[in-house]
Amino acid sequence: MENQIGNRLRELRKGLGLTLNEAAQAMTERFPGETKIAGNTLSKYEKGERKASTETLKMLARFYGVSVEYLQGESVDDSVIRFLMDYYNETDHDRIFWQIRSFPWSLWGRLENYFVGNKVVPYNVPNDTYLLQETQAHDFEFWKKCFGWLVSDYEEKGLLTVMGNLRYLKDSYGKVSESAFATMLATTIAAHNEGQVYPDVHYKDSSNSEWVVKNSDFMERIIKRQKFLNANLVPNTEPDFIDPYGKPHFDWSFTWELGLPVVEIE
Repeated sequence: MENQIGNRLRELRKGLGLTLNEAAQAMTERFPGETKIAGNTLSKYEKGERKASTETLKMLARFYGVSVEYLQGESVDDSVIRFLMDYYNETDHDRIFWQIRSFPWSLWGRLENYFVGNKVVPYNVPNDTYLLQETQAHDFEFWKKCFGWLVSDYEEKGLLTVMGNLRYLKDSYGKVSESAFATMLATTIAAHNEGQVYPDVHYKDSSNSEWVVKNSDFMERIIKRQKFLNANLVPNTEPDFIDPYGKPHFDWSFTWELGLPVVEIE
């Protein structure tokens, strides 16, 4: 489509309720070390009178919380799934401060649960992050195959989520912050894969020492993964820090990080 980038930029800016000058000022404040864009320059981008450089396109995409591919005309369906792929492969933790991989309720945790629970990867992968093989992690068709249901027709699939409608994801793409969209995706993935099994999860005995799951292969694999990680945790020999009372606190590492044999579980 002619001037697809300009049309998308205009749509995103108006969706945030910003004028050209307000958007340009917000970009300058958010990315002070990068190329500054004046309101009239942004107007030329939107009208197709000036072509944005590759670096400027990346900055615009980051500001609006979308992918460069979306600005260039990619469908919303594909861009929602690309968000997941890019999130999983993100390495700039300073930019995406909300990407806390150790939180089981985060999007990262939900992706890990999905891959292990659906047997995309085995539970005993000796890694605490990036469970996918390199070829899978960057294969967009692989991600579409795994998460195509996220952008499917709600009426056809009959998928009920806490959002009420999967269409809400597509309607929200580019109109909410990256962190908010990641939270929405995490909630939707959890509802689709885990929502029906939590009522069947309970403790084995009164000591609350072990989980038991009834009729849920998905959650049994997740629990087995956690047991595998716990079995391979080793306390560091040197304290991570000394608290104000002089008590040392030790961090933990995995066996494979220390070059030790991996402990398998039954």
